[in-house]
Amino acid sequence: MYYIIYVSIFGVIWGLGTSVLAATLPPELTARALFINWFEVIILFLTKLVVRRPLSVTLAILIAATISIFTFSFGPPNPYKPAFFLAGLAFDAGTFFRTKTLRYWNLIVGFSAFVVTIAIVFVAIIWFIDPKSLTIVIYTVPVAMGIYFVEGAIISPILWYYMGTDRAPARVKEVWRQLGIE
Repeated sequence: MYYIIYVSIFGVIWGLGTSVLAATLPPELTARALFINWFEVIILFLTKLVVRRPLSVTLAILIAATISIFTFSFGPPNPYKPAFFLAGLAFDAGTFFRTKTLRYWNLIVGFSAFVVTIAIVFVAIIWFIDPKSLTIVIYTVPVAMGIYFVEGAIISPILWYYMGTDRAPARVKEVWRQLGIE
């Protein structure tokens, strides 16, 4: 029961947060991408580190992408956005669906799988919407992947340090107790 509640909380924060950022940031593409990407990377890692369940990121990103169908987060408004759950599944698979025995290297493997999968899904969605626009967007995908990797490389050790099993805040340990992890 608690598992669904916590995953839903992270999914709603992720979906509404990216939607609000997409609506309120200036139209300059670089600033929008950087702010929204930072938010997404932080929520991605926090979902896995706090909830620590096999499909926590998959379900959270499914909720977030469904919320953002009509907004400019996760790309332009379109009905294909829930397909981003595949990237969440890749992240969870990359962490080997670990819960209690989650290690830092699991997060790195999972995040690498997430970035590659999200790029593939994004390209597929753009192709489904308008194949001609893909010729313009395709050159930005490696840059976006690089930005994601840099952001992940910066934020993951910080979050792991503060959210690792030994140093987790009391509230996080309480969530783990409710979920039967600790």
